[in-house]
Amino acid sequence: MRGLFLYGAGCKPCVWDALLPLLGDVEAHLCEYPREVTQNARTVSDIARWVSSRYKAERPDFLVGHSMGGRVALRLVTEFALDCGKLILLESSPKPSGAFYRNLMTPAHLEAYGDRVLRMLKEEAPFYSEAFRASLRDGFDDSDLIRGCGGEIHGVFGDRGCPGYPDRIRELFLDEDVERRIRFHFISDSCHMPMIENPKDLASEILAIVKP
Repeated sequence: MRGLFLYGAGCKPCVWDALLPLLGDVEAHLCEYPREVTQNARTVSDIARWVSSRYKAERPDFLVGHSMGGRVALRLVTEFALDCGKLILLESSPKPSGAFYRNLMTPAHLEAYGDRVLRMLKEEAPFYSEAFRASLRDGFDDSDLIRGCGGEIHGVFGDRGCPGYPDRIRELFLDEDVERRIRFHFISDSCHMPMIENPKDLASEILAIVKP
């Protein structure tokens, strides 16, 4: 079982370090975007094009895309015809989400890991243009890509410490047909960085998806 893992903008492959040992015999390939690619990217498709040229021949069984990486993964499947059975969008919504989702980590995790994570994001920020980073925050809509994706699509999100929050799917602002295409999963006690905040539960969820 081979998976390709794609991190979000401003991150590095080290964000997966706590998760990987918990995935058993899954063969995890960690994509790392060259800085010259991210510096010159004007759209998410520009990054997906490079990833396709580098990894398409490896024929992963599933993709895990975190944040921007989820939008890259979606384009790999739809625009660049990567043959992949399961797509896991980790904290990656087809549209800008509501206030419930707009936090990096829980207060406790921010205290424990915040310095390291914020330092990483600050170090990597110069390698993405401001216009490109702005395009990741607002004004995008990948709904048609969801509609055009033939395989299984799983949306995995942190529950923000509110497992009973009734509007957690509504705040993704998805059209009804798009919502029906996605199988939703929620990771307890985590926000935007579940691979760091709760890698054990995230690993269990990923394994349940790819090895049902």
